[in-house]
Amino acid sequence: MVRQIAKEAIEFDEKYSDPYVLVAWTHYYDAKQGASESREESFKKAKLLAQKAQELDNSHPDIHILLGFLHLYQMQHDEAIVDGQKAIKLSPNNAEAHMIMAHILRFSGEFKKATAMIERALRLEPYYPSFYLSELGMCYYYLDRYEESIVKAKDFLSLAESRGDHELLYFGHLLIAMNCVRLGYMKEARREAAEALKLFPEYSLEWDSKASFYKHSEHLERQHEDLRKAGIK
Repeated sequence: MVRQIAKEAIEFDEKYSDPYVLVAWTHYYDAKQGASESREESFKKAKLLAQKAQELDNSHPDIHILLGFLHLYQMQHDEAIVDGQKAIKLSPNNAEAHMIMAHILRFSGEFKKATAMIERALRLEPYYPSFYLSELGMCYYYLDRYEESIVKAKDFLSLAESRGDHELLYFGHLLIAMNCVRLGYMKEARREAAEALKLFPEYSLEWDSKASFYKHSEHLERQHEDLRKAGIK
């Protein structure tokens, strides 16, 4: 539906960049979530549309946010950071731009910098999406701030539940499980992991490997080591 509306907007005005960005996002999520017949074909379509949008308007922050995600998908972390920086420069009070930059920095292993970006985003957008809290919890986990990470994970679960973001709830339980393993609370870790699988039965470490873009393999392996101990395969 979204894709069709955007295509109609392109037909109406081929020089308007926003519809290209919108359609590109739909193909990006198809690729990331494995919702199309070919991940690579979906990604290729997203990249071509993003490049077209950039040709039309290189000063639009949303275009650089999109390009940052696409570079991250390609494991081009340095290029993704450059795009994130451009988005923030073009729209310094844009909370989403700061969150995307935080997301890129987290996958690049820059957890302290990512934390600062998230804290800035939270100040810029009081009615922030629930995933802001899970992203902050992930950074705390990698900074060995396990108790604080659990608090943020629980806050995320509460907010996501109240907002109807049910498809995201499994992640909060996984985050709590990883932190519990680090703290030695194995019973709680296994309980949280089991709850995550109830919410998302298809989840596996293999699936997670395809959806993660860590620059350094030891970071993903750290998560997976903890999740294995909690009972995830």
